[in-house]
Amino acid sequence: MIQSLISAARKFYDSLLQINEKLSLLSSAIQQQTAAIDKANDATEKHYDTPPMVRTELHIPEADKEEQKRGRIEKKWIGRVQTVLEGLTLAAIVYYACVAQHQWKEMQRAAKAAEGANTIARDALVRSNRPWVGVSEPVQIQGKLILSPKLVVNSYVTMKNYGQSPAFHVLIDVSPVSDYSKLAEQANISCTLVEQLWTMKQGSYGPTIFPASEMRQRGELGDDRPSPNITVLYLAGCIIYGDQFDDKVIHHTRFCAETPGMASNFPPNGQLVACNVNQGSD
Repeated sequence: MIQSLISAARKFYDSLLQINEKLSLLSSAIQQQTAAIDKANDATEKHYDTPPMVRTELHIPEADKEEQKRGRIEKKWIGRVQTVLEGLTLAAIVYYACVAQHQWKEMQRAAKAAEGANTIARDALVRSNRPWVGVSEPVQIQGKLILSPKLVVNSYVTMKNYGQSPAFHVLIDVSPVSDYSKLAEQANISCTLVEQLWTMKQGSYGPTIFPASEMRQRGELGDDRPSPNITVLYLAGCIIYGDQFDDKVIHHTRFCAETPGMASNFPPNGQLVACNVNQGSD
């Protein structure tokens, strides 16, 4: 029995030794693991630590400093000179523009003055060389005046070109007037009638009277309702014509003739005299 106890005690002792060895191995493993953890923590702390500041100073030689200073001064003066030159250039451009504008205005004034002078000269040339048509002889009455119940007058009007160039497309209208108060109105009507004929024919109708030449125009005139108390009989006439200088210009000559006394006493084939009104030309 004692042997059995001894054998059991040895087995228990051996078991204790195995447990101790296992505990030693476990403690060694724990220490190794702890060391590894500490090492990893140290590496991490070193990685996140702020790097030390490094200060570098550059020492430039005095000669280089002087050279840089001179360069800055030169650039500064060059900038100033450039600014001055640009200002002078701008001033010159402005001055030239002002001079050019003044010259342009003077040229315009000169051109207008020359144009005005040319217009005046041309007008003077036209006036001195244009045709001038007027009545050259007293208006001649053919036969006897018939004063009632209707007014009948047969007349001859002699026209002459007193100008220096031909008068083109000469037209004439003559109207008898038995009431002096209607003389001006009838004269205007005569000019209107021949102007309408001129326009209708587009300025291409009527004879030509050359310088110093004459043309005699016969007219059979009448008035269905003459004044019942005729004292003096008037003939109001209008002559129109063109010239060689401007085919759109119409010249007018107004004329008036009257019996020298009472119309009832006017002799057959007599001559009328010029009135003091409705005389003119343009």
